[in-house]
This record gives sequence, C-alpha cells and structure tokens, in this order.
Amino acid sequence: MSDAPDTFAEGAGIAALGPTTVLRTTISGNGGPGAREGGGLYHSGAGTTPLAVADSTISGNTATELGAGLSLHQDAAAVTNATVSGNRSVDDDDANSPVFIQNGVAQLGHATVAGNPQQNGAAFRLHTSSGLETATLVLRASAVHSAINREETRWP
Repeated sequence: MSDAPDTFAEGAGIAALGPTTVLRTTISGNGGPGAREGGGLYHSGAGTTPLAVADSTISGNTATELGAGLSLHQDAAAVTNATVSGNRSVDDDDANSPVFIQNGVAQLGHATVAGNPQQNGAAFRLHTSSGLETATLVLRASAVHSAINREETRWP
C-alpha cells in the first residue's frame, strides 16, 4: 500500500469480491481523481458470484475510466427498482460509461439509467477480455437515456 491518491482505484463507494446484496441504499458522492473504476460500486464475481442491487440509488459518483456508477466484472448481477444517475467518467477513452460490464450478465429490471454525462455518450459498455467470454445486458421495463456533455465531465 502506498500514499498515492488512488488508494481506492476500484470501488470508491463499495468494492466487493464476493456475494453482495445492496438493499434500500443510496451510494452517492464517491470517487475523485484516484478512483479509476466503479466510483459508486465495483464488483468482481469470478463468474458465479452474485450481486443484487434493489430499491437503491447510485448517483453523483465519479471515476477516471470505467463505470462511474457501476463496474461489474465476471458477474451475475441483478439490478431491480434502482436508479443510476449523475455519475460521470472523465477519461477520453471510449471505455467510460456509467455502467461497465465485463465478462458477465447484468439484468436490469424496473431500473432507470439517465443523466450521466459521459465523454462518449454511452449509458453501458460491454466488454469481453477473450473470444471465449461474453458480456450480456438484459433490460426489462427499464428507462435508459444517454447524453454527451464534454464540459460537465471535467474535474474541477
């Protein structure tokens, strides 16, 4: 461990590597220049570890690169009755988005992903690290809105 400013490079709000349930919770105002990904919530599940987020809000979080709101790696994730808004990534790379999914399945039901100013304008980024893996997003009765606003995505 060092005294570098990125002591929470993954998961400035919540960093989880095992089964995780977030219920009736607000994850807000996390991140900063040292938060590389998952400003609100970072979860790595090694393929089978579940993540459940229900009746919650993930808002006002920042990350320099991947998933300012949620960064999900090798997950089986379910997000229900949740709002992801006001999260921003500030890297010029196309990888930035409020929700980043790598090598897993994320299911959103009755969720809203909106008002997340991003460099590239994408609400979700799905990424696979090899030809044998997949990244899947399933939306059910959800609202998604994406907007590009370069001025608002700069660090103060």
